[in-house]
Amino acid sequence: MNTSRTISIIALFTSLVIVTNYALVELPNVKLEDTLVFASAYSFGLKIGAYVAIASELIWGILSPYGFGGIIIPFLVAGELLYVFAGFFASKLWPKPQKGFQYENIFFGALLAICAFVWDTETNIATGLIMMWPHVHLLGLIGYELTGAVFMVFHEVGDFVIGSALAPILILYFSRVFSDSKNAQRIVA
Repeated sequence: MNTSRTISIIALFTSLVIVTNYALVELPNVKLEDTLVFASAYSFGLKIGAYVAIASELIWGILSPYGFGGIIIPFLVAGELLYVFAGFFASKLWPKPQKGFQYENIFFGALLAICAFVWDTETNIATGLIMMWPHVHLLGLIGYELTGAVFMVFHEVGDFVIGSALAPILILYFSRVFSDSKNAQRIVA
């Protein structure tokens, strides 16, 4: 894949992430970002997925209406990379979807929900470490996990539902559009 095409795909996915994050800002921890990052890594590979995840989290961490992410941004980026690895390895384990929704696509949603759980746990612990530094203690970290539990549920359920329904459609669409060189050149150019 040539450089301009790669940059165009990364810009497309990153733009979709930011726009949909703003569109869903009223729903706490429900967003299309995780599914889009997963689908980009599944469809285009580890490198493109990683660039989409990193660019999306950096931009959102700086321009989020919730406020500047600050020192937590590296943890958000690291958490988003989970979806990249999940999408990439899923592409090696499961064949590309042949139609929009199949029973097996529940696995996409389950994989995204597991990633959301790990992402939430990691970022809650990181937040606790940052907020309690230098007086970090186990009960305090558990408190941060419990405080974030409500948001975790929204995130995991949202990722499961959106991932089950939308990830297969995105993967199918992009595999069809970008497999035909005429369509790919027209869309990317």
